[in-house]
Amino acid sequence: IHGYAREELVGRPMWILDNHPWDAEHIRRSAEHIRRNDKPARGRAIHRRKDGSTFMVEYHARSIRLDGRTYV
Repeated sequence: IHGYAREELVGRPMWILDNHPWDAEHIRRSAEHIRRNDKPARGRAIHRRKDGSTFMVEYHARSIRLDGRTYV
């Protein structure tokens, strides 16, 4: 959907795909809230494809714990 190869995205933060600075900041804050409170969240954002075109996404996120670290 985003037009990137898997290798270009693995290990990168999810907000690199957001189109608007407000979306990126909102998702950063939401991820931190999920991490701190261990509660799932959902929302909408405008994502940017590799070719520069945009589209609306709805996300559902929760935290998981792996090897002593928390991920969203």
